[in-house]
Amino acid sequence: MASILPHPKGWRVQLTVKGERDSKVFESKREAQQWAAMRETEMRNGSFVGGKLFSQAIARYLSEVSSKKDGEKWERLRLDAMLTHFGDVRLSDIRQPEIAAWRDFRINGDKDHRSVIGSTVQRERNLLRNVFTKARDEWKWMDHDPFKGVEMPKENDARTALWGWKRIVAILRFLGYRPGKAPETDYQQVALAFMIGLHTSLRASEILRVNTETLNVETRVIRVKTKTMKLAQIPITRRALKVCRLANFTIDAANLDALFRKARDGTMAGDFTFHDSRAFALTMLAARVDLKTLARISQHKDVNMLMRYFRESPENIANRL
Repeated sequence: MASILPHPKGWRVQLTVKGERDSKVFESKREAQQWAAMRETEMRNGSFVGGKLFSQAIARYLSEVSSKKDGEKWERLRLDAMLTHFGDVRLSDIRQPEIAAWRDFRINGDKDHRSVIGSTVQRERNLLRNVFTKARDEWKWMDHDPFKGVEMPKENDARTALWGWKRIVAILRFLGYRPGKAPETDYQQVALAFMIGLHTSLRASEILRVNTETLNVETRVIRVKTKTMKLAQIPITRRALKVCRLANFTIDAANLDALFRKARDGTMAGDFTFHDSRAFALTMLAARVDLKTLARISQHKDVNMLMRYFRESPENIANRL
C-alpha cells in the first residue's frame, strides 16, 4: 500500500511491498499517484531491480562471503565505514557520481578522517566492487556497474624498505627477546614472531599458527593455512627451525600489531612494518635458491608480486657481480 504525504518539495510517496521499500518525491500529487501505482505493480511482480538497500547488500556479503575469509575483520571494518559514508540508500541510488565522491573523500580526507594513499583506495575499491558485482550478477539486486567510467588513483610504488640488523637488534632488545628461550611475556612473543618472520617469510597470521602440531621438526616443513591456501606446506631452514620450535603463541594478530608498533616507535625505526620481515626473509633466501623454489616458499603464484618482496640494494647486487 502506498503512502502519499505532503513534502516541502511537493508530494512524497512511500511504498512497502513484500518487505521491500521505495520512496520518491514529486511536484504534483497526480504524478505521485501514477508513479506509486506503477512501482507497486513492479514490486509485486518481482520486476523491480534496485529496490534493495545498500545495508542489505553489505549484510549479505558479510554473511556469505567475508565470513569465509581470514580477512573478515578488515572487510567488516571497511564495509561498516562505507555504509556510514554512503548511508542506507538504495543500490540503484549509488552511481558513478557517488563513487567518484567516495574516491575523492578517501584521498583527501577531512577534519575527522585522515587521507589515504592510492593503494589503499584501490584495495577498498576492490572490496566495494565485489559487493556490487555480487549484487548485480548473482543476487540480481541491481542492473548497473557504478564503477564503470570512474577513474581510480594509481597504485603507489612498491615498498623498498628492508630491515637492517642494527634496527632488528634494537627492536628485539626493546621487546626483551631471549635467544633460545621460550617467551614468557607478550612482548617476548612478539619478538619471537618477528624472528620467525625474518627467517621464514610467513605472514603475521601464519606465524601465530606455528606450534608443535603445525611444525614437523624432522622434515622442517610447516603446514598452516595461508592467505591463498587452505593448507600450505612451507619448507624452512635449519636456522628457522631453531626459533620455530619455541613457538606456542597466546597473543592474537591485533595484540601482535599493537605491541610491535610500540617497539618500532620506541626505537624510532621509522615507517618499517612487521610485514617487511617477509621481504627481509625472501631477499635473504633469494641468494640461496632459484626463483621457482622461492615462489614455492612464499606461496606466490604471481612472480611480479614476488619481486615486490625482493629488496636487495643495487649496491649489494653490484658487489656480487
